[in-house]
Amino acid sequence: MQTFFSFHGRIGRFTWWLALMITLSILGLLTAAHAAAQTQPSLSLPVFIITIPLIAVYLWISWATMVCRLHDMGFSGFFCLLAFVPLANFVLLILCGFKAGTPGMNQYGPPARLGGLGHLDEAMAAFDEPDFGERRAARPSRRAAAATMVASPTLKAPHRPTTASLARQTPGGATGRPSFGRRSFSAA
Repeated sequence: MQTFFSFHGRIGRFTWWLALMITLSILGLLTAAHAAAQTQPSLSLPVFIITIPLIAVYLWISWATMVCRLHDMGFSGFFCLLAFVPLANFVLLILCGFKAGTPGMNQYGPPARLGGLGHLDEAMAAFDEPDFGERRAARPSRRAAAATMVASPTLKAPHRPTTASLARQTPGGATGRPSFGRRSFSAA
């Protein structure tokens, strides 16, 4: 939710379309509230009180997401002022909705990624185990195993250590589990 209110960083097309749907639903809610206030005059004051914060939220989300979307394409956020120019606002809407962002880093930060998962190697790195000293050295990471598999002339599977070999190399002893801190809580 912080993505919709920040003027810093970059957002992708999916997030921009999602914000557009949210702002359109806010406008629909405001329209329905004003229609109800027209039929029942007693609702005029509550609708007026609700309208002011909803318009503020609508404007903030609209401008923040447009600025961040322009950042994703490598443009300055000041280009969102083109929304006040009659034909340029339509071009700006088309650019924000359909033009891909710049690949890699730009002056506004790292690229926006859908769901926080970018490339496959970054997603697979999430499954690597944390560093437990010697145990980490005993078992190669997925990247290292893939690199040795690509570097080897034969297509054999990378070496996977057994539980017994891990038990010999870990401070946890025969259990093959990492120790807690500097001392091991094993019976050995």
